[in-house]
Parts: sequence; C-alpha cells; structure tokens
Amino acid sequence: MEHVIAGYMRQVWENSDWIYEGQYGFRSGYSCESQIIKICHDISDALNEATSLDAIKIDFSKAFDRVPHD
Repeated sequence: MEHVIAGYMRQVWENSDWIYEGQYGFRSGYSCESQIIKICHDISDALNEATSLDAIKIDFSKAFDRVPHD
C-alpha cells in the first residue's frame, strides 16, 4: 500500500510541477549519469560564454553511515 501511495504522490508532484526540475534524486528517468551530463554541459556553457559559475557539492554518505540503525 505504501508503494501505491508513494507512486500516486510522486505522479501528482510531477504533474503539478511541485518538484524542481534540477532534482535528480529519487526520480525515475533522472539518474546520476544524467545529472553529471547536465553539470558538465552547464560548465561548458559557462566557459564558452566566459561567465562565472558557482557550484556546491554536498556528500551525505558519511552522515548516513554514522546514523545508528539499531
């Protein structure tokens, strides 16, 4: 039942544009590879247009590794 409800909510959010288009986590059709390709494309565009580009990378893997799962 949880899977059905989550699928319905995801569909409503997608159709209502409630999810930011740059959100790649937990969305079907938005893989890590497609996110990397988009970032590389954005960097290439910034270099070609001689504009500045700011980027922040946050890695939560260690934070989740430290959470006790007991």
